[in-house]
Parts: sequence; structure tokens; C-alpha cells
Amino acid sequence: MTDSGTPQPGPSPFHDLEAYIALPRVGGLMLSPDGTRLITSVGTLDPKKTRYVNALWDVDPSGQRPARRLTRSAKGESGAGFLPDGSVVFVSGRPDPDVKDSDDDKAALWRLPLSGEARVIATRPGGVSGVVVAQSAGTIVVASATLPGGDTRDEDERRRKERKDRKISAILHETYPVRYWDHDLGPDAPRLFAAALDTEDGDDTAAGTEPERVTLRDITPDAGRALAGGDAVYDITPDGSRIISTWSVPEQGGARVAVMSIDVASGERTTLLNDPDFEYTGPRISPDGRTLAIVMMRREVVDRAGDLWLALVDLETGETRSLTEDWDRWPGRPVWTPDGSALIVSADEGGSSPLFRVDAATGAVRRLTGDRGAYTDAQVSPDGHFVYALRSAIDAAPAPVRIDASREDQQPEFLRGPAEQPALTGTLTEVTTTADDGSPLRAWLVLPEGASAESPAPLLLWIHGGPLGSWNAWSWRWNPWLAAAQGYAVLLPDPAISTGYGWD
Repeated sequence: MTDSGTPQPGPSPFHDLEAYIALPRVGGLMLSPDGTRLITSVGTLDPKKTRYVNALWDVDPSGQRPARRLTRSAKGESGAGFLPDGSVVFVSGRPDPDVKDSDDDKAALWRLPLSGEARVIATRPGGVSGVVVAQSAGTIVVASATLPGGDTRDEDERRRKERKDRKISAILHETYPVRYWDHDLGPDAPRLFAAALDTEDGDDTAAGTEPERVTLRDITPDAGRALAGGDAVYDITPDGSRIISTWSVPEQGGARVAVMSIDVASGERTTLLNDPDFEYTGPRISPDGRTLAIVMMRREVVDRAGDLWLALVDLETGETRSLTEDWDRWPGRPVWTPDGSALIVSADEGGSSPLFRVDAATGAVRRLTGDRGAYTDAQVSPDGHFVYALRSAIDAAPAPVRIDASREDQQPEFLRGPAEQPALTGTLTEVTTTADDGSPLRAWLVLPEGASAESPAPLLLWIHGGPLGSWNAWSWRWNPWLAAAQGYAVLLPDPAISTGYGWD
């Protein structure tokens, strides 16, 4: 891919399904505390070509240096975060070289120092996931699946061994939820664990000592199914004293999502947000640790559709203030600017998903990106000058970019990412029409090479599911360029109830 993001000419992988499946897949983005490094993940096929294995890559935020691979293992690595000293923590199920006959595939917590090899710093019988790091204190929070009654590490391990030895696979479901997408839940359920790692002396490997192991302390032993289902989202204050997490609350017919404040030292839990008319997601704590930004979701009922907006919560008083209720777009999870004056969010809009800057005092919204891309994983530089993100589009796979945090309607600057854009097999255009009631309808139209009015192509009509959603981003699963390579035109309309066109 060139610096402009334009796909380079070459043979197309879309004519060959095996070549398409083998394309590297970029996902996730994390910026170091000093703003000099971006970490992303790249999934590639394993030697047997039966599954994708993720590796961590270092991307230069200035766009000067080529991307550099950081990790390599048969199990792969994911869930990266930065400690205050610049070292990287991640999760991986690869064998621990310090443990004899280590063949446990449960993901452990690893630390990769500024120089030297990665080492395991914490393990759990049920593995770990969802790494979050306190920006100033370096306190690490992870989720770990724990069996009922497994209130100590030894007891959890004993119960797992007993189930395995007795070949027990049955699960007794007593609460909701019991299933998440394609897999059953249980018998274990996630809990949150916290650990402190002393990194004040810098690179301990270079100093000739081994990276210390830390103890993961259970701070939600009575969580039950409150964090189950794969939807729990949490953040930690910069000083590491408090975690804010979404929390599933049982109700008649199922459950709703509330928000809890959890004291890291004591595990004491306080309900921060819990209203039966609303649900909440995407909590993000301000740099000074005083304010929570949250996405409020007014729940839909029979005669009224739902709605989403940003709100701010004072973490001392609990006072909640709506910030973007009058903005007719649905924001994603916000990111604070370093000075706490604004929030960076993406939101579907007319077949794209631009980045927006929201003033934290007034709720005023400015669109930062002026292209037709879809942006995710936004990160703001420590000086507040730049926003880094992954950009994709119907005709572009995810790639890291940089934009000016103060300019409106700008084009992104493509960084030197770890994967080239695949050569496409046709052209993309935008078409519009008018419904019977006068409503405008727009769609993307993918045309195969050689299609014209004189040489029409057979048409595939792809209607997105949800139905709350929009055709505005690259999809590895529903990819129209595979059909275009076989000579088909593909129409991707955003019909009624699509997101990005206003609540009405």
C-alpha cells in the first residue's frame, strides 16, 4: 500500500478463495504513554491453514519507520496494553519456558520489556483476557473465567482437574445468560482480577533481574453471571483505585446492563447507573479520574425505537449529565483528549463511520474526517495534536492512519502498516433512489471489471442484517469483492432502520 492508501496493482486474491482466506487481518490499536509507539494485531493462517494466529506489531506514529513484528508463537498473542514504563503486556496461550513441561493452552499474562524477551507475569486456571492498565499507577486489570465455588486459585484448579479427570462436560444453568452467539456459557464465569507491577526501575531484564510475577487478586468474587456473555466493558482510573464496569442485572424475562463502581483495594461495589429504562456501554474515565463518559441507550419498547447518546457522570457525586442527546447520531465508545476538554468518537453517518470531536462542556460536535471511511480504535496523542485509528471502507481493509485532532473534514494520513491493501477486482460507486414515501435511499454498488451499459453484469442484492447497522466498513465475512471477481455486480443498500441517517 502506498502512503496515500491507494491499493497497488497486482494479482487479485479475490479470484482464489484460498488466497483470500490467507490475507493478513489487522485489528486493534493501542498507543504507548509517550506517544512514540502504536501496537496493532495481525492475524495470519497457521501452517495447517485451519485457524488464524495473531501477532503483535509495532507501528511508527510518525509514519517514518516500517511496521515491525514484536511477537511470534504458534498460539498467538492479543489484548495488548502499555505499562507506564513503555513495556507491553499481552495475553497468550503459548508455553511458558520457565515452567517444566508447560503445555497448558490457557492464556497467561505476559510482559514484553523495552528490550529482551517476553516473560509470563501472571496465570489463572481459567486463563486471562481483557487487559486494561491504569495510565499512571500501572495497575493491571484482567478478566478470568472461574468455576462456581472456586474462590481460591487452588480450589478453582482442583475443580477443573476433577471435571477433566471425571470427563464431566455437563453444565447446570441456573441463571441468564446461557449462550453467547456460537457457544454455550459456563460452567465457569468471568470475574475481574487486579495486580500491581512495580516498573519504576525501568527495564528489569536489562538490569539482570527477572520480571517479577504478580498475584492476580479477585475483586469480584460474587459476580456470578454479571460479567458473562462477552459484553462486559470496563475501565480503571489513572491512579488504579477504582474500576468502572458494565454489570448485568437480572430482570423479568432476562437482564439489563447497569454500571458498577468497584474499589480496587477492598472490592467494595457501588451501583453507579441502574435505570430500567436504559442500558449503558463503553465506559471511559477522564484523565483526571473524576468523570466517566458513557454511552446511554434508551431501551426500545413496542411503540418507540431505542436511542443512544453520550453522557457524563461525576464519579464523586454520581450526577449524570446528557452530552449529545440532541445529536442525531449514535456514538461509539468515546476516547478522552489528554486535557479532558473533549471526546473523540466514531458514529455511522450516511454510509460511512467518521470520527467526531465532542466538546465535553457544551456537547458541540465537529466532524474530523471528510472521507467515506469507517474508523475504529481511536487513540489520542499525549499532546492532543493527533488522533490515530484503524480505517476501513467497503473498498479498503483496516489500516492504521493519523489525523489532525483540530481540523475538520480532512483526509487521513496512512501510516506504514503491517499489511498491504489487497488489489480489488472492480470499482465502487454510490447510488441513490427515492422510496415511495419520499425517503431518500442510498447504497454502495460494486461493479466487476468490464461491466457497462453495453455489457451488463448479473446483480446480487445484499441486505445487511441487524437490522440496526450500515454497509460502511470492510467485512472479511461478507465481502462483495469475492462476488465481483466472479463477474457479479453487488448492490449494498442501507434500507429503513439502518444506522447513520437519523432517529426518525
